[in-house]
Amino acid sequence: MEYIAKDNTADELKKKRKQEKIKKERERLLSKLATGKLTDTRSKVAFILNLYPNTRNSDILLAHKYWETFQNEEYGDGKVDIAKSFKLERNSSITRARAKIQNEFGLFQASEEVKGFRGGKAARMKEEQLADKPGIPSITFFIDESGKNQEYLVVGGICGVDSHRVFSLTRHLIEWKDNKINFEFHFAELSKTKLQNYKDFFHEAIGFLDTIGFKAIVIRLPGLKRSIEEVVTELTYQFIYQSIEHECQTGRITLPRIAHVFKDKDDAADSIFMTKLEQNLKTCFRDDFQENLKLEVLETLDSKGAYLIQLADLFIGSVSRILNRNPEAGKNQKDEFAEYILTLLGLDINDLTTSLQDSSFIKFL
Repeated sequence: MEYIAKDNTADELKKKRKQEKIKKERERLLSKLATGKLTDTRSKVAFILNLYPNTRNSDILLAHKYWETFQNEEYGDGKVDIAKSFKLERNSSITRARAKIQNEFGLFQASEEVKGFRGGKAARMKEEQLADKPGIPSITFFIDESGKNQEYLVVGGICGVDSHRVFSLTRHLIEWKDNKINFEFHFAELSKTKLQNYKDFFHEAIGFLDTIGFKAIVIRLPGLKRSIEEVVTELTYQFIYQSIEHECQTGRITLPRIAHVFKDKDDAADSIFMTKLEQNLKTCFRDDFQENLKLEVLETLDSKGAYLIQLADLFIGSVSRILNRNPEAGKNQKDEFAEYILTLLGLDINDLTTSLQDSSFIKFL
């Protein structure tokens, strides 16, 4: 019995280590996608699976889309000569990466029709049937919060309605920033000498308002009898729910959608909080959207290199600055930047009422 107990303990420890390894690999993969650092086959395959949902069902389509996107010089129009074919990533490598992403990481899943049929003639026939179907597109949220210890709590950030354009924005900001600036953008670190850089950084993102929106939910904290964690969880859902409602009303999206939710790691370090948030989102999505909205990704992101998290930080920090500003204190560079951002977006909250534009809003609960 003693040996059995030891063996069981060793097995449990081995299983736990494997789970921790998978969790870290999953986090690294999502971080690469969010920061645009597609440096290996796995991250490139994940990129394709995310942007082209129909490739989740077909390894053949996945391979061709991979070659077309990342090896276009060799792939060309799809007519590859023998010499060039040896330079293309192997089918087997792409398939292995897809299997790990779907089966171990639980990301970018194939349809239920394909699951369980992978491998063999039946699977190939099913892939052929589903290859031309477009799949369900995603909607992506980058979330930040501010004002937990002040009068007004603000939760929100960026809502991206088109994965292709969101990635293009990320790449655009990487190219713009890396040529000029060697620091991260955080509202709390804004100084006089950095003010123009901050304005220019935010202005670069405004050119992508056709695919992203800046949205915030605000609540006044004094008098509330719920814990701050409960309030943040509820406001996070309200941000997502009202963002989707707003995007549908303006005609920028239609349902169904798959939701990808990224939260600033500094604001969501508590694993218990993230577990509760995941449970809440799944329950609310099921109740309010039936089968038209499903949570596929909920992860924390280190803001370093994650420029859309940094943009969310600047926007939410600016809203909080205006709402929680001490009227007796003089204005400085942070006040100037906050007013610049809201003016740029056409949002005005000086009367403490909801402000709404086609792509962005600030709503009071």
